[in-house]
Amino acid sequence: MILIYENIGVSIQCINELIQQYKIDLEVVQKNDAYDKEKVKVIVTVNHKMDMDVLSSYPNLEMIAVSFTGYDSVCEGYCKKNGIAVYNAAGYSTDSVAELAVSLAKAVLRKIPELSNKMNDGKWQPVVGRELAGKTVGIIGVGAIGLRTAEIFKAYKCNIIAYSNTKPHDFLSLGKYVAWDELFSTSDIVTLHWPLNDETKGKVASREFQLMKETSIIINTARGPIICRDSLVEALKTNMIYGAGLDVYSSEPPNDSELEKLSNAVLTPHIAFRTEEALQRKADITIKNIRNYLTEQSNINRVI
Repeated sequence: MILIYENIGVSIQCINELIQQYKIDLEVVQKNDAYDKEKVKVIVTVNHKMDMDVLSSYPNLEMIAVSFTGYDSVCEGYCKKNGIAVYNAAGYSTDSVAELAVSLAKAVLRKIPELSNKMNDGKWQPVVGRELAGKTVGIIGVGAIGLRTAEIFKAYKCNIIAYSNTKPHDFLSLGKYVAWDELFSTSDIVTLHWPLNDETKGKVASREFQLMKETSIIINTARGPIICRDSLVEALKTNMIYGAGLDVYSSEPPNDSELEKLSNAVLTPHIAFRTEEALQRKADITIKNIRNYLTEQSNINRVI
């Protein structure tokens, strides 16, 4: 039995069609249906907390199909101890996230939300904005999304630099790697593309904002807690930096009136991955992962 634990962004009809397409011979149930937990072999989830209390109630669970890139919501220790395979949906939203990161940068530099609000209020008040062309963009994290973001910024005639622990060779056709401090001190735009873990949590804080130029901006479409929220608010309030474009927050929904009132912050409600195309790809990858696990065809996307 396959348990759809939460909404993965497509209809149950679409999921059933994919189940048939990949010839998976298992019943599909949703969390609110009546079902026998002992029959659940696969759980499909997105970011619901899959801790020991949840997982232990499914004694015959073999696989967790995370319909998302991040899988930090799954208890890694429990899965390893109990031989539960975990797969993620890597790569489904590469273009969607990269496109939003660049869009947020443009929105901050050209003050698009502010101007749109004024026009909606019947006010004709042109302001002077800033171009992307010629700006130095610092990419933090050069995985698939970071690399695609660099490609798009490059098309806007930006100079690209990056910080990476692994330093993939593919990036070198677009720009050069630099040290952490140099990236923050020389970039006009800093954009984050790291996963959230113990090493990255709170990594961007007061020290990094002090290194940045007053004319620079920061973009976060990765994970909210990578940036220290209080340090960011202080940097924006005091005009230590020019602005920020944020799609992710320390807690979601943020319920952060102080951040929401800042005119130099452009905010979106964690929509980077939410495009029709990306959600369909995500569902396809998720169900294909189940097929690959059940038939032992491939370990692609297996993370635990």
